[in-house]
Amino acid sequence: EALSRETSAIAAGDFSQRVAVVGEDEIADLGRRFNLMAQRLEALYSNLQRQKDQLALQVKARTRELEQERAFLAAVVQQSADAILAVDEVGEVTLANDAASALLGYPPIPGHPLASTWPQWPDLAEQTRSAGRAQRRDLQVDERVLALALTPLRESGGLVVVARDVSEERHLQDERRELDRQLFQTEKMTTLGELAMGIAHEIGNPLAGMKAVTQAMQYEDDIPLGLLEGLRRLEREIDRLGTFLRSFHGFAAPQATRPQACDLSALIDDLLFWVRKELKGRGIGLVLDVVGLPPILADPNALKQLLLNLVINAIHAMPEGGTLTLAGAVKADRMGIEIRDTGPGIPPEVLPHVFDPFYTTRVDGTGLGLAVARKIVLAHGARIEAANRPGGGACLRIDWPLA
Repeated sequence: EALSRETSAIAAGDFSQRVAVVGEDEIADLGRRFNLMAQRLEALYSNLQRQKDQLALQVKARTRELEQERAFLAAVVQQSADAILAVDEVGEVTLANDAASALLGYPPIPGHPLASTWPQWPDLAEQTRSAGRAQRRDLQVDERVLALALTPLRESGGLVVVARDVSEERHLQDERRELDRQLFQTEKMTTLGELAMGIAHEIGNPLAGMKAVTQAMQYEDDIPLGLLEGLRRLEREIDRLGTFLRSFHGFAAPQATRPQACDLSALIDDLLFWVRKELKGRGIGLVLDVVGLPPILADPNALKQLLLNLVINAIHAMPEGGTLTLAGAVKADRMGIEIRDTGPGIPPEVLPHVFDPFYTTRVDGTGLGLAVARKIVLAHGARIEAANRPGGGACLRIDWPLA
């Protein structure tokens, strides 16, 4: 009866019970064994309870640490200047910080498809998953450039996206590259200018002497007609070389500018006096949009030479006729001037070299017209670029400071 009673107590979890052992028979021996079992179970249970209490303390401490880490990470994510997004395997946003809301232009709620804002997202996500590792990509969204860091989550198939608007940084980098290119171009032009001045001097003086002798010989008595014709041809060739050297000198000589307030409309009107006949002869129509513009700061002679070079280039680009457009528009403290033609445009392989000296695609060209134009532009603190128009033809754009 005692063994049965104490066994029930142990089954209920009470290991402190013992049976009274009386006698030396088999039942007494069973009682002693029962008490030994109960003692060992009690010791084991006590040890397990101590371990349980220790584990509970450790779990509590670790939970507190994890909560602190979670709060810290949440603060870092929320206060980060970079946009941080968690996107699931189907492309829906599951987490977004305040910077992400500012970047996207609206608070992304869970379940919002990211492709509705970034149409390129499905391709980016697939490429990142295929690579199996973090990727860095630039994303063009409207007029902005976003730098993305994409990290795939292998278990869930989602991605973590860290995004930053780097439009201004890219713009500054482009400006820096353009300044470096202009500096290199200026150094190159200076070197070529020194070389050109030396060549012009060395060739110009002998040419002047040759022309004087040729002219004098034509007035000799009894000169054979054949020789006279030869001398006249020689004089024409000397004049042609002289014209070439003068264009050489315009490229090489320093541009001494005397900026003043200039009326662009009046300058263009004066310029067109010299080219109207050629425009009419080639069947080229003229469109002017330069009336009512404020004055710009320029040396009038240099600006006239610049515009003349560009207009002549545009005329030569339309041997079968077309339309020449001269337009101006003010933006802030600058004026944009455009010379547009309806010719075949500039071949893509030629476009990067149009302002290089001595680079020309015309048989009778010197390759100095646009080089001189660029030199004048830079001397005035302005900018010039060449581009092809979407509808056909070329466009020379000049960004010029207002007076």
